[in-house]
Amino acid sequence: RTQLAIPLSQQQFGIYDLEQRRELIRFTNAVVPKLLSISPDKSLVAMGTFHGWGLALWDTRTGKQLKDFRDGNTSAYFSPNGRFLVSAGSSAYRVHETTDWSLLHQIPTDSGTDLPNLAAFTSDSRLLAVVKQLNRVELFDTATWNQIAVLLAPDAQLVNWMTFNPGNQSLAVATRGDAVHLWDLAKLNERLVPLGLDWNSTAPDRMAAFSTAGKSPGVGGWNAQ
Repeated sequence: RTQLAIPLSQQQFGIYDLEQRRELIRFTNAVVPKLLSISPDKSLVAMGTFHGWGLALWDTRTGKQLKDFRDGNTSAYFSPNGRFLVSAGSSAYRVHETTDWSLLHQIPTDSGTDLPNLAAFTSDSRLLAVVKQLNRVELFDTATWNQIAVLLAPDAQLVNWMTFNPGNQSLAVATRGDAVHLWDLAKLNERLVPLGLDWNSTAPDRMAAFSTAGKSPGVGGWNAQ
């Protein structure tokens, strides 16, 4: 991906070509744009907001707004396969189908604040990572929307960012306390196989909790400061 969408002011945001180092298009009449996401085919950009009206969808060719979801403070995330648009709101994660923008699934955040939340997809769009209570990461299977794992860090620092590695074998979680927790998902999944709780299990209610402090089915995380 060679394009970047960034807020420019309280009413504007733009898309930039990182290779050519130039602005491609500027969007005006936005309402407090924050974390943005460009669709995989680069035809759409979803705009998150803080103290604005909510998630909004824009056409990258015409610069026109196509849809306003009016769902309050939120961050925007397209899935890599282009099938889902996640609105990571302060009270809930709302997963929309990109075919008709219908609401497919909701996940409560349990955060108790008005802050927008964070999300991350694996590159194959199979897993979605969300943040609960501002400091607990949970993984969901996007085929069923079952919760499959809870990742508990050894401290209670707020999560600032998270991302999967390109091979989807690990998840890095950055916190406000200047720590980065790196979770070895491949090792965690391997340790769940004997329990029938691995990612590939057909058990309807499979879910496991992990903590870097131990006392869990497997310990697969470490943190670096």
